[in-house]
Amino acid sequence: MSQKNEKDDFLKEDVFFRYYSESQSEVYTYILTLVPSSAEADDIFQETSSVMWRKFEQFKPGTNFTAWGCRIAYYVIVEHRRKSCRSPIRYSSDTLKILSESYTKYQKDKQNRIDQLLDCLQNLSDDERALVQLRYNQSLPIKKIAGKIGKSINMIYKSLAKVHYFLLECIQRNIAAEER
Repeated sequence: MSQKNEKDDFLKEDVFFRYYSESQSEVYTYILTLVPSSAEADDIFQETSSVMWRKFEQFKPGTNFTAWGCRIAYYVIVEHRRKSCRSPIRYSSDTLKILSESYTKYQKDKQNRIDQLLDCLQNLSDDERALVQLRYNQSLPIKKIAGKIGKSINMIYKSLAKVHYFLLECIQRNIAAEER
């Protein structure tokens, strides 16, 4: 094999794994919504990943790699269902299609919900934003947050519940206003 072919293969692998690392959790989550067990989802995810690699040359740069991977996963699931009838919980083909379409719509709306969340976070007080930062950006447990800011665990739970409620209401209000 020539050095040019080796370099091209390395670049192909590098590009694939950059896309893949950004999308693998979304593709796996998609699979989990369509199959009844995590063991089955693991097998299907492995097969999907393999097919994605083998068919990577068919992927069109600039398009949505995650959506492409989910489409491949859908066909792997359909094929898996055709080969395996032993699963006690089986979705009909129509149900599988509806679930797939619902997930796809959810993913399309996801960025808008994230944008709305970021806007709504700006409406929190400094203390509330600091609490969100500690809990979700730093992933601190409630007990550590309570010790760090000198409040009771119960008070932290109540404060977070208030923040969650405010953010949910704010996001829903903003999305409803957009739809008008």
